[in-house]
Amino acid sequence: MRKMGESGSVHVVRLLRDPVVAEVEGVDEEGEEVGDGVLWGGDGGGVDWEEGGEDAVLIPNLFSNRNLPFKELALWRIFECLVDGCTVMEHGSEYETDADGVPQIPATSPIYGGVPDPGILVQFDLKPENIMNGDWNPPDHLDTPVCKIGDFGMAHYFPRGGVMPWGNWAQNEEFRYLGTTNYQPPEQFSDRWNYSDYITGNICGRYGTKTNVWGIGQIMY
Repeated sequence: MRKMGESGSVHVVRLLRDPVVAEVEGVDEEGEEVGDGVLWGGDGGGVDWEEGGEDAVLIPNLFSNRNLPFKELALWRIFECLVDGCTVMEHGSEYETDADGVPQIPATSPIYGGVPDPGILVQFDLKPENIMNGDWNPPDHLDTPVCKIGDFGMAHYFPRGGVMPWGNWAQNEEFRYLGTTNYQPPEQFSDRWNYSDYITGNICGRYGTKTNVWGIGQIMY
């Protein structure tokens, strides 16, 4: 969560208070309104302090609360926000655009070697219920509010180009069952896990940006 906040992106939730301080002061595990955010209890005593408070409406409720259908433009705006959030999980910040408007990998990306590389963050529970809305922020978010990826409680970093899955079956099993049924990617549910050559099958346990992209596709579907 700290690294996500350092990105400066509005398309991922951010910590508004140091988790250690919040833990000492006590946290309601069901979510507690504090100031302009929500303090959530987490596994193992960890907490996420997510901006938004009462205005942080989950995406499934954004239009249903008003009995309005999703318009095509609104869906594209949501998709753009999710792509920006996915970029943050891969590169630590959003894509930049050149003079011709062509997206470019941010100059601060760890792939260039200028900063330590934590790897690619896989969220592991991308679903509509974990996408929240923020402010209406013109000119980029005039028709729909900012949409941001939340709930990084299951997220893990994976090395770029790392050899996966692991030889340790117990470790593989731990990651296979993260997330929510019907939103898990092929890397988790593939039948290939049941075959002796699952390690060389190029599907099982190959977690990375493609895993996040699958989650975004599921949300949009």
